[in-house]
Amino acid sequence: MDLLHRAFILSFFFLLFLLTPLAASAHADEANTLSHLRPLDNSLQELLDMGIRDSPSFRALVDRINASDVVVYLRCSRRLRTGLSGQMTFMGASAGLRYVVVALDPEGIAERRVATLGHELRHVVEVADTPTIIDSRSLGVAYARMGRSGWLGLGLVFDTVAAIDSGVQIWREVVAGSSRRAE
Repeated sequence: MDLLHRAFILSFFFLLFLLTPLAASAHADEANTLSHLRPLDNSLQELLDMGIRDSPSFRALVDRINASDVVVYLRCSRRLRTGLSGQMTFMGASAGLRYVVVALDPEGIAERRVATLGHELRHVVEVADTPTIIDSRSLGVAYARMGRSGWLGLGLVFDTVAAIDSGVQIWREVVAGSSRRAE
């Protein structure tokens, strides 16, 4: 192998070695700017947009979640327990992040669905504010302490006064925002 060819190969690997950490750093910065709320379909993105636009309370929940270590996947589900229009499920923790899924019933008027989403996002904030929640078991322990439980359909469900109050407040704000736009 001649000297020029060897110099080219060495230069290539040197640049590769030098640029790889920069590319990884740029990718990490990009990931940090992504929203922690990740809707899995357009209808949920529309609900998020409506809540952010019309409800200061909803917007505050979104901001709090985006500043947390919790990533939320939003999905529609027709298979929620009887009587539920939304549900948060803890999925796991990895690499310093905790993951939850919020499932919403796809039926109903948009204002009601935004209020339900706000209710569930309040539960996400409760998870964000409780660093000991790292799996489904610790979620159950925390909610047994901070919430109230009851049987619905075929299973035990938990709720908190804060989430109920958030849903009611967001409902009022979103309905008022819809009325203003209709005028």
